[in-house]
Amino acid sequence: PTITATPSATVTPTLALRSGEPDKRINFSNGDGGFYSDDDENTIITPKNGTLELVSTMRVTGWHGWSMYFDKIDNFYLESTINVVNCAGSDQYGMVFRGPTYSKGYFFGLTCGGSYFLDYLDGKYQPIIVETASTLINTGSGQTNRLGVHANGENLTLYINDQKVQELRDPTYTGKGVFGVFIAAYQTPNFTIQLDEITYWLNQ
Repeated sequence: PTITATPSATVTPTLALRSGEPDKRINFSNGDGGFYSDDDENTIITPKNGTLELVSTMRVTGWHGWSMYFDKIDNFYLESTINVVNCAGSDQYGMVFRGPTYSKGYFFGLTCGGSYFLDYLDGKYQPIIVETASTLINTGSGQTNRLGVHANGENLTLYINDQKVQELRDPTYTGKGVFGVFIAAYQTPNFTIQLDEITYWLNQ
């Protein structure tokens, strides 16, 4: 008789980090969920259809606009689910985390063309991980991507759609900080994303 092997279940690395109830789960079923939602002529931020929608007008090419939550958290696993409405190639979006103020922090982002990167902002953007292509990213318009960050002291681990993409050490921001979502249009006027949910587990 022929023995047919049964594939073993693949355990996604983020499952352990998501064990138990989260310390905070933020959705937008009732408005902005506590996120900053004022906008300007470069970035329009609006609670819409149970999401927080960000539109980058591209009045200034590459202008980074963001919305932040007031909680300051330290060691954590932070995860966001972002719907991409329309975009192209070099348009960027992602998560901000460990911001000691609302104008500083790490920017873990994706491009619509299928690359990820990590910068930090302290007066100007400084690259930590340059744009790196990944097949884990759902590219283009009408897609959804889940970004995750595990932060423990100087140790940072980045996840895309439940899969680990990079581990590193960086001492720039190691204490408590605010977090949020950002957008930057490089190719698409009125490039639009929707933050569906953002969740964190502390002391992971």
